[in-house]
Amino acid sequence: MNYLRELVTKKVKMLETANTIEELEDLKKYRLIEELLKDDACFFKINSSIAYSILIELGIDNPLDYYKKLISYKEYIKNKENF
Repeated sequence: MNYLRELVTKKVKMLETANTIEELEDLKKYRLIEELLKDDACFFKINSSIAYSILIELGIDNPLDYYKKLISYKEYIKNKENF
């Protein structure tokens, strides 16, 4: 998740000097994604197709595989806490 947070932070910083309507719309979109990624639990509560779309938007190669790894990591942490 930290990698995703870093990607979003970089995109937000690049867009903070937005001049066009399109750039301002992108800035709003990335700030929303930034909020979703602040808390791992929040990201995992959203619909998987939306999460998948976020990964695509961030330019993640093989977003489906990446999402599967995130989910399996979440399960690992959850199971680890139960022991």
